[in-house]
Amino acid sequence: MNGWLSAQSDLRCFIEFPTFSVTLRGKVFAIQDSKVTILSDDNGSELALKLTAATEFGYGEPRMSPEDAALYESVLTVYPASLPGTGTIDLIAIAKFKESA
Repeated sequence: MNGWLSAQSDLRCFIEFPTFSVTLRGKVFAIQDSKVTILSDDNGSELALKLTAATEFGYGEPRMSPEDAALYESVLTVYPASLPGTGTIDLIAIAKFKESA
């Protein structure tokens, strides 16, 4: 995330919870020990992600669909709570747009 902050990379956040989902396009605005803030491109919305001991991360290639693979360079997946053994999970996927997207 520090690299995305310093490069001011264009990002899309996919927020998925069992009862709702949201997308946000923006840039990393601030990184603190206990919080990461992503500010929307229109400066009207933000995602303030609190980091706790239960927060887990995954990093990888975009595999959502062939169309997504053409748009995104990399994806950081954030699990705000410990992963359950079964059932639905809460997650936030932060995808970095490719430079040409």
